[in-house]
Amino acid sequence: MSLSEFWVAAHEALRNGKLIHMSLVVDQTKGSPGTTAARMFVTNDGARYGTIGGGVMESRVIKEAVAGLNQKRLPKPRLRQLRHRADLSDQSSGLICGGTQTNLELSLSPNQHLELIARIVASAVSGLGSVRCNSDGLKLSDQSVEAVKLKQMDEEWEVSLPLLNRRRIAVFGAGHCGVALANAMHRLDYEVTVIDSRSDISTTEGLAKSIKLFVTDFEGGAACVDHPNYTVAIVMTYSMDTDVKALLGLLDKGFDWIGLMGSQVKIAHIRQKLLHKGFSDLQIAQIVAPVGLDFNSDTPEEIAVSIAAKILLERESDT
Repeated sequence: MSLSEFWVAAHEALRNGKLIHMSLVVDQTKGSPGTTAARMFVTNDGARYGTIGGGVMESRVIKEAVAGLNQKRLPKPRLRQLRHRADLSDQSSGLICGGTQTNLELSLSPNQHLELIARIVASAVSGLGSVRCNSDGLKLSDQSVEAVKLKQMDEEWEVSLPLLNRRRIAVFGAGHCGVALANAMHRLDYEVTVIDSRSDISTTEGLAKSIKLFVTDFEGGAACVDHPNYTVAIVMTYSMDTDVKALLGLLDKGFDWIGLMGSQVKIAHIRQKLLHKGFSDLQIAQIVAPVGLDFNSDTPEEIAVSIAAKILLERESDT
């Protein structure tokens, strides 16, 4: 569940009259299954959205959350540190994998928070602003933050949560491989945009609902992509000529990086075409080609895994 989907789902639950308990991981140490920015909410009837690490820890959090939501008065926001080791303390998570995680826990009701969450949804969709929370409650801020920030001094604390998902991908080509990659990245919590010039292909019926699909010419498709500086663009269209058109529209547009699917022979031909269009060797060398990890990937799903793994490795190297 992507960042914007999380807030949309929370708003939908409140709009349907549900009380919800959010658990947001705001800090962690090595070994923790719950990583910073992981998120989950539970409704008062026990429905769960998202995850904060799973296992017996998550089961305990859900059970306690539902019990708290069914009390007369909702609890105030709090920070809760869980230790993943075998002991009998209140901080023990029930897991023994090592490390700790700090969860921000807050409860929301339709009467008090529906309008606020609606405004947070609008900001999350646009990627503007941030969410701030302390023991007094939740608020929307105009100031953006790049990552989850926890400030804590004695008993005072404040958490800042970004509303722009910086994990973004634009897939140029909505064939079988493009759809498989788009869905794989969607499951990895990426904001996904798909561009194709064809309006009559059936493969797009398999795209997850929240994936943005634009039917336009490939060369102009880059204009459909929000926040290109955070976006990985993967070119995997239906022909060499349309690959070239997509690349012509992508180069020098400030994308995080650009990947190209294809054989070495095809890539060599594309390189020559780009040189004839006036691009330099240096500009062309910035294209990752062929994109994906080098293993025997033949089916669309295997190709998607190969490219997704490459994207994750690149992301890891940037941190």
